[in-house]
Amino acid sequence: MTDKRHLPRSLKIILRMILVILIIMGIIVLSSFIYHKVRSSEEYDFLKDNGYINSVPAGEYNLNVCIRGADRPQHTLVGLSGMDADDMSVCIESFAKYFTDKNRVVVADRAGYGYSDDTNKPQTYERVVNDYRTALKNSGCAPPYVLMGHSYGGDYASYWQQFYPDEVEGVIYFDPAYYLGDPSVMDKEEGFWSYGNDYDAFSVVLKDLGVVRVIYDLNNELSFCEKYSNDVKNSASRDLYMNSITTMAKSSEMELAKKNNHDFASKLKKTDIPKLYIDASAYSKEEMIEELRYTYKFMKDSLDAQGIDPDDEKQMDTLWEKISVNNQEAYDAVIKPYVDKLGSCEYIRIPGNHYIFEHKPEETAKACQSFLDRLDK
Repeated sequence: MTDKRHLPRSLKIILRMILVILIIMGIIVLSSFIYHKVRSSEEYDFLKDNGYINSVPAGEYNLNVCIRGADRPQHTLVGLSGMDADDMSVCIESFAKYFTDKNRVVVADRAGYGYSDDTNKPQTYERVVNDYRTALKNSGCAPPYVLMGHSYGGDYASYWQQFYPDEVEGVIYFDPAYYLGDPSVMDKEEGFWSYGNDYDAFSVVLKDLGVVRVIYDLNNELSFCEKYSNDVKNSASRDLYMNSITTMAKSSEMELAKKNNHDFASKLKKTDIPKLYIDASAYSKEEMIEELRYTYKFMKDSLDAQGIDPDDEKQMDTLWEKISVNNQEAYDAVIKPYVDKLGSCEYIRIPGNHYIFEHKPEETAKACQSFLDRLDK
């Protein structure tokens, strides 16, 4: 056996350096973990006090179901968020205030979103929709529902109304993902859908240890949450994102997106359930500039990095040449076929930001109220 006293001096120095590095790393990780736990506890209390947390059983795990509005509602409006959007319960408030006197507005976060539990169960359309259904019923929100699917959440709304029509009295699509109109479009966006690979098990461990929080705090990577004039909403938005910044459920959702979409697109059939499709796309240069000016308020750094300045007329002319072609092609090849596939679907345009219910809440609410009025007739 080698006596440590007889080890070469250079090797002793290296071993000591390694030991010191390990101790320093351990101290950093422990500090990050403690900081993370303290901040998480504070954030939970803040969200709970402001009505953003309501944990409800959905089978093997709990989902967070945020409920606003009347106890005996005329309609129960259910928001289904877009992909990687953790703060729908916050950003829908400006829109929801037009409905909560007589209706109930509910946002149920699916697994791995907001303050819902994470899971390693495959996030198929069937599983996600059944999680929603179970959590809503356990929260005391009985069907029928008016589903409000934003972006990728529109896919879940379409699946829900087709396979559980007795639970749905209407569907509102807020600028939905339109791939069900032509699923091959997803195949051309290979880079985007590989984003889900960032949410691996190791990333989740780093999040739970607090390392991800520290990195994000140091780089101010959640600055996009600061888009409200209300500080409570800004804090709530950031807290919801931070809690689920990387989850296994999100990873599964993105990895299965193409398969889920292709499988369901082949089964999608027209139904008689009334639907309202709100397209927020720009179909004129003026509409594009208006949207960019709104987005610039809270994504300035991102747009600057892309060299996009809404006040640069020459640049806007060049950008519009590209966007106008893409938007019109998308409408002709994908959006219109999707609307036709759905059946009983009214198509309207409210040009603006992808989060149209936040960008133009009053205009969007008026269109949705007219839709509800037609349901009541």
